[in-house]
Amino acid sequence: MEEVKTQPYGVQATPVGTTEVDRSGTWVVSTPTWVTVVRGFQLFIAFIILILSGHIIHGLALDAVCFSLACALFTFIIALYTLLTEKVTSWRRAYNHWAVIALDALMVIFWLSSMAAVAHLRSTFVVSVSADCWDDGSAVNAGHCVVSRKRGLEKRYAVATKTGLAEMSAIAGLSALMMLLFIATLVFVGHTVRMHYNSLEKGSDPATVEMNAQHQPMLNAQQPAAPAAQMQQAPGPVYSDQYQYNGQYAATQQPIQPQYTGQEYQQQSQGQQQPAYEGYSYPQEPQQQTYPQQGQQYHPPAQ
Repeated sequence: MEEVKTQPYGVQATPVGTTEVDRSGTWVVSTPTWVTVVRGFQLFIAFIILILSGHIIHGLALDAVCFSLACALFTFIIALYTLLTEKVTSWRRAYNHWAVIALDALMVIFWLSSMAAVAHLRSTFVVSVSADCWDDGSAVNAGHCVVSRKRGLEKRYAVATKTGLAEMSAIAGLSALMMLLFIATLVFVGHTVRMHYNSLEKGSDPATVEMNAQHQPMLNAQQPAAPAAQMQQAPGPVYSDQYQYNGQYAATQQPIQPQYTGQEYQQQSQGQQQPAYEGYSYPQEPQQQTYPQQGQQYHPPAQ
């Protein structure tokens, strides 16, 4: 008879999809390779935006460009936190899937704001002028320009060269790309966490537990049928030790030696008891019985 295996419901939840439980008990979203590649692109593009923003801020610190620089720094911190706490076993105690989801959502908002702010800043440089500019050697706001027009010299708030305009356009475009990359990681991690908790709710559903309890007695009731099947396959009855012969034979098959005492040998015999079998009756085979030999009177020879 085949063995029926059952799986308990609501006791332990098997991780769904790309999830795993660390030895320390921390639940970790084990991301596939493509998510790791996306994290790598986030770091690489953030590094490019960091360089472009730094070059513009060296000439003139504009609010939108400074915000893009801050978003790039936040991206470094968040991406490294996500990768290290997931991949490095000794750092997994600091992992929290809710923190990963919240940080990804925050960066989506930040990069969307950066894209809009830098694009608006780029659209304000529409007047072509001629300017004399110089660098005073400072780390920030080192550029100074004097604009010359037909009506005379005029000092303007900001002047951008073609290189500066191209850098602002690149920052706006890369900010949009960063927003899309963080949306991808946010959707994946959020979907994985949702599937995980849905599996826990289904496992602890009262209807599922009740159904399992109803099927369990049926499975247990089939188990006693195994000894009956084994009894049918047996070639003959099996006798236990409790059925034994209580009778004893007074004599064996060996001949009885005569006694020279002048007395007659008395026959001793005891009845045999047949075994009684409870519950079953089996045909009894004829058994060969051994009877003691009759005692004979001994007459000594005449002298």
